[in-house]
Amino acid sequence: LPIFKDAPHLCSHESNIMHRINAFRGWKEQFRKNEGGVDQLAEGYKTFGFQRHESEQKWTFTEWLPEARSVFLIGDFNNWENTHPLKPGEFGRWSIDLPDKRDGKWAVPHRSQFRLRIQSDHGSLDRVPAWTKLACKNWEIGVFNG
Repeated sequence: LPIFKDAPHLCSHESNIMHRINAFRGWKEQFRKNEGGVDQLAEGYKTFGFQRHESEQKWTFTEWLPEARSVFLIGDFNNWENTHPLKPGEFGRWSIDLPDKRDGKWAVPHRSQFRLRIQSDHGSLDRVPAWTKLACKNWEIGVFNG
């Protein structure tokens, strides 16, 4: 790479730099194959988080969690219980369809507080989803929820 001619002091770090460059190229290729490229990935807000499908009268919630073994959408709408499991999809995506109730009300009401409960090989944790559009602090317990 020309950088090693322009900045010879980096030559002693060439193997580490090349390792990182090759790792980046590998991920870039994965994004190209699975997501349509980095540009498409940058428009993830159109796919991830809560997406309304008015014609089907439902919401779909999607999150990218490649290391997860199980995932639940939890919140005040379900008493923070593991009653809403997400299903694994391709390339680390997890999703759940949330059909409207019979009376037309949404399964997760507007302004609900929610989190994801994630189980992986590294343990279990609750966290605010990455594609949350608004996170508010619950002052009673000192954590943020979506």
